[in-house]
Amino acid sequence: MRSKIILLIFGFFLFTLGSSYAQVEPEQKQERREAQKEERREELAAPPETAKDIIEQLKERALIKLKEKRRQMLLKTKLSAGILYGFETNVNQDAETKGDYYVEEDFSLSWVPTFNKYLGLNTGYWLVNQSYFEQTDSSSLDHALNFSLVLTPFESGKLKLEPGLEHEWLWYPTSKESSYENQKYFLKLKHYIGKKWNYGGSYEYSEKTYDDKKARNQEKMSSPDIVREDTRHSADVYITRYFGKLSLKVKYKIYENFSNEQYMEYYDYYSYKPSITLSRTFLKDDRLYVSFSPSFERKNYHHRTAVDTARYDDITTLTTAAYYTIKKPFTLSYKFTYKKVQTNVATSRYKDITNVVGLTVDF
Repeated sequence: MRSKIILLIFGFFLFTLGSSYAQVEPEQKQERREAQKEERREELAAPPETAKDIIEQLKERALIKLKEKRRQMLLKTKLSAGILYGFETNVNQDAETKGDYYVEEDFSLSWVPTFNKYLGLNTGYWLVNQSYFEQTDSSSLDHALNFSLVLTPFESGKLKLEPGLEHEWLWYPTSKESSYENQKYFLKLKHYIGKKWNYGGSYEYSEKTYDDKKARNQEKMSSPDIVREDTRHSADVYITRYFGKLSLKVKYKIYENFSNEQYMEYYDYYSYKPSITLSRTFLKDDRLYVSFSPSFERKNYHHRTAVDTARYDDITTLTTAAYYTIKKPFTLSYKFTYKKVQTNVATSRYKDITNVVGLTVDF
């Protein structure tokens, strides 16, 4: 009998040692694994003989569960990879209206640990590689590293603050003057009001430095020593209301861009952009998610002239998207975007329509 107990204890030791090296899985799988391990521990445990034994066993189980939960919170990661295929009717977004097909590969990996109920972390890497079939000057590789703290200052957990930074590299293989690095500093805020409302906003300051593109002087001559550099201040606020499976989000964004381009201050402008997003889930387990988002943007240039007045652009965008979870972790997606630009420069008016289908894997 004693030898059987020793073998059972040895087996329990091997089981718990192996489980400590298991990879972090999605939340539902974690809960199932935790329940299975708890059942297995009960099968292997010797029956308590006294009330003291019962109390000690309960303490041990609670400690094991707490350690497991903390381990999961510290090792939590998010991984996403996808491939998309699309057609855009106006790749260069100008009056010539020339379309092209493209393939896009997306990838992101984040480490999102929670250290305690007040402090967490969100750090990772993302990449978007877009390749056009004919308009190769528009093909690009965009990737970035990001780091931010996740702060929950109050016991209720309803208010979250996220200060952080991101360093982005955008590379155009066949149009190198468009390539740049972009350093961003941001602060995000989100506040939940009950179960039906939340609101939030963000502020971001960015510094963009081009690899090869030179800044121009007042005479439109490129400087041999000074590359173009832009700085931007942007801010947005939003509020969301939930009606069961339906949600409505209203957002307002503003930003202002400054550049060392001196010729007519060509890249100095400010913009405001209101938008609405209406979304709903359908089917069993909310496997289908559909959204519709119209927006309007007014961009006012500081000194770039159109005939006798400063130039402005009015940009109307309509976006419809649908995401269908085939079977976790696989999701099919479709996105339609219509964009129309009206401006007081006749040669710069255009329309652009994009249709994209894709498959994404999320872990």
